Formats: sequence, C-alpha cells, structure tokens
Amino acid sequence: MSETNPFFRWLYRGLALSALAMVLLVGYSTIVSMWNTNDWQRNRTVDVPDADSPSGVERRRLTFNNLTELAGTSMRTVDVGAQRSGRVVMSSGGYGGFETHNLVFLPQGNGDAKWLFPNNNQEINQKKTICACGEDADAPAIAIFMLVSRDNNGDGDIDESDAVVPTLVKPDGTGVTELMPVARVLDTDVGNDGSSIGILCEVEGALVYREFASGDFRMISQRIVTKIL
Repeated sequence: MSETNPFFRWLYRGLALSALAMVLLVGYSTIVSMWNTNDWQRNRTVDVPDADSPSGVERRRLTFNNLTELAGTSMRTVDVGAQRSGRVVMSSGGYGGFETHNLVFLPQGNGDAKWLFPNNNQEINQKKTICACGEDADAPAIAIFMLVSRDNNGDGDIDESDAVVPTLVKPDGTGVTELMPVARVLDTDVGNDGSSIGILCEVEGALVYREFASGDFRMISQRIVTKIL
C-alpha cells in the first residue's frame, strides 16, 4: 500500500493545481468581460435628460446603434437602448444589460428626427423590416414589425409575465398600430403583391394566423391553425 502513496499524492496535487487554474481562468474571464462592458458603455452610450424623472433633472444612459437604411425609402432607423434599473449583467436583448426601448427615424437631407415612442418605458424584443422581397433584395420596405412589451402587471419589471404586443409601423415612422396582445409570435410573412402581412401567433391556447392590410394595418382575416391546450 505504501508503494502507491506517492502516486496518489501527485494525483491529488495535480487535481488541486487544475482546480486552481480553473478558478484563475474564470476570474480572468470575468474581469475581462467587465472591462469590455465598461469600455463599450463609455464609447457607445450617451447620458441624456430623463423625461420620466419627477424632478426633470435626472439623466439616463442610452445607446444609439444599428443604423439601418430602409430599402426603397429615404429613411434610416436607429435603435435606442436603455439599461434597466439595477441591471448589471449581459442580457439577450443587448450588451451589458442594455435592451432596445425605442426607435428613431432619420429622413435624408435636413428633415427632423422622429422618435417612435414618446418615452422609453417599453422594450422592443424583436424588430423586422417587412417587404415583398422574394428574390429582389432591393424591394421597398412595406412596414416595420416589432414585438413590444410593457410592465402590464405593475410588478416594476418587464419580463415573460407581461403581454407581448405585435406592432406595425410605416417606414416613415407614422401609422404606429399596436395589434392584439399575444402569448408569442412564431413567424411573419407578406403577400406576393405586398398588400397583406401575415402573423402566426399563439393566442389563448391556440395557434392562430392573422392577416393585416399593409396600407392601414387593419385585420383582414383570422383563422385557428390548431388548438394547443
């Protein structure tokens, strides 16, 4: 038995060194991630007056990124991100806790910028440009489709317990139309002639396909695909 003791001693030492190396690696990765996040926030964020503060003098840190030209139009959009109160970790909706809360439309030339929402109290969980593209990548945009969430239950946070509201807006930032709340949206499509926009969604235990006119976003039809519950 004594002949095997040195082997086990070296084995235990190796395991201890491996564990120490793993701890150091995790610590190093954490420090680098925090440094990158702070550096990104310094270079990509802007402190602006918070319109929702009671005093009117508080400031809020916002991000302005994802500058995108809408095909076939004279308009560009900019995503506006804000950091949730107390959020210090990375999230699926943004970098370093920043999530998209608003959208700015920028016309070409000297036109004024237009903010989609009057405040930043909502979250835009998904944004998609709708067009009757087919194989034509330069086909003009018909609308912008978004999934918008707000603190509907009043618990002070926007999460999975709040309703998701499919929202359509015209490429120039007008005609904002919030459709009926749904549990989730599975897919969207557009008619071949661009006259309609389809949304496949889950509503009250059923998979439903809803079709909307692309001109004024009124609902044209609704049909149940299948019951889920």
